[in-house]
Amino acid sequence: MDKIIDNELDKLVEKIFASKGIFVKPTIKVVNKFIGRNNNHVNLKTKNNQDIETNLGIVNYGEFLKRLNQQTNLPINILHSGIIKINKRKKITNNLFNIATINNIVEVFEKMLSSS
Repeated sequence: MDKIIDNELDKLVEKIFASKGIFVKPTIKVVNKFIGRNNNHVNLKTKNNQDIETNLGIVNYGEFLKRLNQQTNLPINILHSGIIKINKRKKITNNLFNIATINNIVEVFEKMLSSS
């Protein structure tokens, strides 16, 4: 019986990890704002919004698995197995193990649970 449950969890985890936009590089948004003046009016203007890659939020692989386990209650061995399978299809670099990716996985996991 446990094998059946593990097999279903393997498929669920693989489906989540294969979803588009799950594994992302950490970025910060840089917004330049300045005060503009037009006749007698003063207003706040925004110029040059851009996303810049950063190392903020990157965690080591063990911590990544641990946090996913804590937030989803999925077994670490199944999470690890899912990452290995996805990594064979598309390379997952260390900077993709970050807080933003964890949040993406948890969000998709919760949506899948609520829709079943």
